[in-house]
Parts: sequence; C-alpha cells; structure tokens
Amino acid sequence: MVAEQEYAGGSGSISIWDRFLEVLSAPETARVLEALGRSALLYEAYPRLRPPRMLSGLCVAWGGLEQALAELLCEWSPDSTKNERANHLKLQSFLQQRAPGAIIQRNARVDAGIPDLILEWPGFFGRDAVRIELKAHLRSSSEFKRAVGQVLDYHLGDHKVILVICGDTPPEHVKHLEELLNEKAPSPFADASIRIVDRTISALQIARRQEERRRQAALRQLARMQESPSR
Repeated sequence: MVAEQEYAGGSGSISIWDRFLEVLSAPETARVLEALGRSALLYEAYPRLRPPRMLSGLCVAWGGLEQALAELLCEWSPDSTKNERANHLKLQSFLQQRAPGAIIQRNARVDAGIPDLILEWPGFFGRDAVRIELKAHLRSSSEFKRAVGQVLDYHLGDHKVILVICGDTPPEHVKHLEELLNEKAPSPFADASIRIVDRTISALQIARRQEERRRQAALRQLARMQESPSR
C-alpha cells in the first residue's frame, strides 16, 4: 500500500514515507532503511535482479515523454553485427515490451518523410509523440549529411526527434554528428526536441565497464555489511 501511494502520489510520497516511519521505533526504522539500502546494493551487485525500466505515466509526467524515452533507449542493446533493418525490428520489439501503454508505428509516413519509428503516448491533454530515426555503422560524410537532413526534416514543426546511433560508429563521428546538428538546427537543442542516444559499440563498452565498477563496489559494501554484525 505504501509503495502504491508513493508512485501514485508523486510529490506527496515524502510525507507518506514520513508517516510510515513515524509509527516505527528507532530500531525498526534503522532496519527498514538498512533493508532499502541493501536492496539498492543488491541491484548494483546483481544487475539481473533489477526490474526492467518501463515507460510509465509517472516517468512521462516527471520529465516529459522525450526525456523518459531517451533514458529508456539507453537500456536498449542493439546487435552490432546486424544492419539497420534488423536493428529496426529489434528496437521496435524492445519498445513494445518496455512501453506497453504506447502506440508504436514503424515506417509511418509523415509530412516530412518516413521516420523509422513513431512512438505515441496518450496523455491527459492529448497524444504526445516522438519520431525515432536509427542509424548504424555511420562512416562517410554523405551518411552524416543524410542523417542530419532526415532529423531536421522530421523536426520541422517542432516535432520531437530522437536519433539513435548504433553499430561500429567511432566516438569522434558521433561527436561530429552532434556538432552538425547544433550547427544546422534552427534552434539548436534549445527546447530539447532533438536528442541523440549513443548505443554504438564504444558507448556500450564504456557502459559495461562502468556497470562492472559499480558492481564490484556494491559487492564490497555488501561484504562489509555482512561482517559488521559479528564485530
């Protein structure tokens, strides 16, 4: 019940927790807080135990659809050995699993062309939508220019656009793509309506190394917590 009220209450969750902790004695409060801390450490130490991130109404209300979707896409694992078409299907399947409340269209024609995916979210004040373009193995300047042109076309009318880059695209090329978008966009990233999500081989390797460092730190902390009662 407390957890349900916390998620439903938004900003009111703090007072709910305050009331919950008020009825506990000091030792009980310490055990509750320790259990919460231990749960967080367990998720860091054993990432497979962590519940998958979902695109929910709370996430969208908190940071907006585009930010919530960009954070979700940072958990997508593309197949770096496959081409764009294969990863289109994999990305669509990922979004269908992680955003069950959304309407996802693939290769739907809009006024500015045919983005790879469109995710629509039903909100209190009407539908919101993000156009998603996926690019893999970007190498040549012509591929950069084409990607920038497509993103800018989809952005016309202040539509929200996320460019997902995957495959064997060097980090300097991703940076160059960001610079091109900043240079050519009418109002570069001013309203955060154009975003780049980097899921290239290099980015995935960095993320895995960071996760492994967090995992090792959590394991050490859990070991210290297990030793402390016997001292």
